[in-house]
Amino acid sequence: MFRSNDIGVLRNQIDRFDLPIFVAQRSEMSGEFEFLALNLACERQTGVAMQDIVLKPLEKIFPPAQAKRIQSRYALCVEQAPPLRYRETLDLPCGLIAWETTLHHVLTNNGEHRVVGSATRFSKVYRDALDIAAFQDVRYYSSFSGWKLDQIIQVLDAYDQGAIPNAQLSATMQALSGLCRSVASSMQHLRSTADDRLRTSAERTFDQIGDTDTAQSPSEVEKAMSAIMDMFDPSQVNVKA
Repeated sequence: MFRSNDIGVLRNQIDRFDLPIFVAQRSEMSGEFEFLALNLACERQTGVAMQDIVLKPLEKIFPPAQAKRIQSRYALCVEQAPPLRYRETLDLPCGLIAWETTLHHVLTNNGEHRVVGSATRFSKVYRDALDIAAFQDVRYYSSFSGWKLDQIIQVLDAYDQGAIPNAQLSATMQALSGLCRSVASSMQHLRSTADDRLRTSAERTFDQIGDTDTAQSPSEVEKAMSAIMDMFDPSQVNVKA
């Protein structure tokens, strides 16, 4: 099971599960992983059709940083062999979704390395009113700072051109100091706004390997799948698919 080179057979096998299941295989030439099959539950919950991603490199499916992260985790699963469990947030056609993913390593009859993954949809990450308010603050404080910086530039240009009498230099320096403090204050407001939003987002966004302390308990389907995977002995490469 899960060793066949027939994509249709793989699809039938993983369609027996009610939670999202996918199969990816590592190219022995490039070392890159490519998807071989998704089950119906995976298509339904991700909004991704199996026919659109089969045999395509990860970077053709996901944004570059996301593809690199997925590649590294699949490779880690192959290297470590035991199931790898983690939470991740993926940007998919259905939206920004947090998943609890479990990866299993399978060695095919031809000695090819595969990853069979199961995923539980954890939550959907929304762009809420707090995000809108944060961006409004960013827009306001950045515009305000830009205006103040323009004033500073005008004063410095005037000084460079000798347009400021010596008698006014002290007052001019005080004005520049005030403008700089105003810009610094705006930057502090921006930093505080970003810190507040990052703290809030951290409470609901997960992207950690081996986050078993906070991970949910495996579902009954996941336990059954793990039992099926445990029955495989990779050394028995002559077993038929």
